[in-house]
Amino acid sequence: MGLGLTFCITAGGRPDLLADTLQSLLAFNREAFDAILIANDVGDDETTTTARRLVPDATILHHPQRIGQHRTIDEIYARVETPFIFHCEDDWHFDPVPFVADAMALLEARPGASQVTLRQSGCHWNWDGAPGAHVDWTALGHWASFGFNPSVFRRQLWERVGPFAKYDREFDLNLAVQNLGLSSEVLVPGVCYHTGRGRHINDPERKRPTRLIRRWQRLQRKVRAFRNAG
Repeated sequence: MGLGLTFCITAGGRPDLLADTLQSLLAFNREAFDAILIANDVGDDETTTTARRLVPDATILHHPQRIGQHRTIDEIYARVETPFIFHCEDDWHFDPVPFVADAMALLEARPGASQVTLRQSGCHWNWDGAPGAHVDWTALGHWASFGFNPSVFRRQLWERVGPFAKYDREFDLNLAVQNLGLSSEVLVPGVCYHTGRGRHINDPERKRPTRLIRRWQRLQRKVRAFRNAG
């Protein structure tokens, strides 16, 4: 029996990355999940075959036509029957450790948390080595309330701000969660890193960031590079 948690992952077009994501995560954390939902929005047969081979007990949604990331997420979240969701995409590698119980404990201990993110701590700033670190505006700028990096959160959050399809950009969703007065927490140390650099799958339903957002993101990258160099 799991922890009242459903593993939801969006995938498509990168079966090799999906295989690494599933294998690295589930090798040490499979028992934490009550159910697994995998959505292939790209609709390629190789990705769906890989998912079925590696997780035969998962519910797999194969789209003959793309509907976009946000609508796909709404589709799988609507099938979740547990109070908690573990969100992931198909381009993350997880450390060989059991960590889900610790992330859930942190989430339950922080009622003002929108989510607990799992990305390795070097990707975040201003943490002190404690089991959990609060992400404030000095840490992540305007990305401090919600994002689609691997994380655990309450299904109730999706019910409050969803459906996600009504938001043009992930950034807009982040602002909606921010308006609820919620912010992210970080599991320290983090347990996963991004593997999809240079292999981005374009979402035809997703609008490009505005010029202001792109400028802000460039500034954040420069500040991150400066701090890392120090």
